[in-house]
Amino acid sequence: MIIAIDTATETASVAIAHPEGGIAAELTWKAGRNHTMHLHPTLRHVMMLAGISRTDLTGVVATRGPGSFTGIRIGLATAKGLAQGLNVPIVGVGTLATAAYGAAHLGRTVWSVVSAGRGQYAAAAYAASDDGGVTRLVEEAILSPEELVSRMAERGEERVLTGEFDEALAEMGLSGLGSSLTIAPDVVWTRTAANAARLGLLRLQRGDVDDVATLEPLYLRPPAAVERAEAPAAANQ
Repeated sequence: MIIAIDTATETASVAIAHPEGGIAAELTWKAGRNHTMHLHPTLRHVMMLAGISRTDLTGVVATRGPGSFTGIRIGLATAKGLAQGLNVPIVGVGTLATAAYGAAHLGRTVWSVVSAGRGQYAAAAYAASDDGGVTRLVEEAILSPEELVSRMAERGEERVLTGEFDEALAEMGLSGLGSSLTIAPDVVWTRTAANAARLGLLRLQRGDVDDVATLEPLYLRPPAAVERAEAPAAANQ
């Protein structure tokens, strides 16, 4: 059995998947900033729902970002601890790819976004791939809402916007792109560990696994605390 962990944003999720892809159990909840408090009890509960114990796990999947610095770190550290302790393979999957997976069946280019703070979004574009997963068409980047809508317009195609975003971005996109943009409904864009598990299983089946010692978060930019610490030094150069 495979366990998938996604704590990259305030929406957190844990799932247990069969090696062939079926989902045995899943819990998705609004963790806010309480990932540390919630994660380990949820891991135990979802394994209980699936009727398994830790020793039944044969692989671990975790979202590695972009997203919340703290959330990503907590989820990835927990996943790496499980993989090391059980001596099973681990796969890190992208937060944006996981969100895009739920909308890929719509047959359009999927623009996947999560908040990057400071009024910006981490964004990338994906399409369904032949193996049942997703292929990235546009690299991950941190963009303002205006830059994101402009980037979507550049490709001149029918597109879906999915992920975690506010109503203002949806309205800006619809205003700028009109009927060529579809806003994915909640049932599609809610990012779940089940989708992370499905993406991870595709890699596990190919033997494309990560090194638990070197698997790192994908932040796209340094934490705000690091930027604040570096700013005075840069100003004095």
